[in-house]
Amino acid sequence: MACVLVDEQELEKIKSSKYISSGDEGICYLYRGLIFKLYRELMHDRKIDFDYEVSQNIAFPNDILISIDNKKILGYTMNLLNGINLKNGFVEDLELNDLKNAYKNIRREIERFSYIDMNNISLTNILYDYINKEFNIIDTSLWTLKGNSNNKNIERFNYILIRCLSITLDWNRYILNSKQILFDLYGMHLNGESYFIEFLTELEMIVSELKNEKVKKIKDLII
Repeated sequence: MACVLVDEQELEKIKSSKYISSGDEGICYLYRGLIFKLYRELMHDRKIDFDYEVSQNIAFPNDILISIDNKKILGYTMNLLNGINLKNGFVEDLELNDLKNAYKNIRREIERFSYIDMNNISLTNILYDYINKEFNIIDTSLWTLKGNSNNKNIERFNYILIRCLSITLDWNRYILNSKQILFDLYGMHLNGESYFIEFLTELEMIVSELKNEKVKKIKDLII
């Protein structure tokens, strides 16, 4: 990781590049193959954590951008991670086995950083890459250093995935939402004990039995 001095001309080029997204902290652009996050509020002593962590599936900060004129921190760069966020649910052609494998892989990745409190995991900053069949996590700048946070992080991730699945299935009107085991698991999820793989597996088994054939894709769960 390095500190990179940016002049006004380069800053304008960044701002004129492809807009990606915006949030409370700043605006993200795609520039020279990287994501550039530019802060709305600039300061000299802004702390950017986890700039030495390396992951293929989590967008940790790379280089810190500093104004060449006043030495204030403009923002930072991070790797471009592919995928579609989960705010509209899963794509219906997603294979259930691919989803389970992707979950196992990203769970192992999350567990590598158990000393980080991943406190803003959400539907919009979890991406699913349907080409490479993997989850990616973006927007890590609000994460904090906080002891052993592994269980809390996994719970958050499971919670979001069950929310995503419930959006896809329109859970409140789903014909099987009162099935006892599903009702219990969903109730646990609402009360801070989310078990995504267990929930998905039970749902898969019940729908397979109902249809008298093994379900293979997300769309097969829709009844």
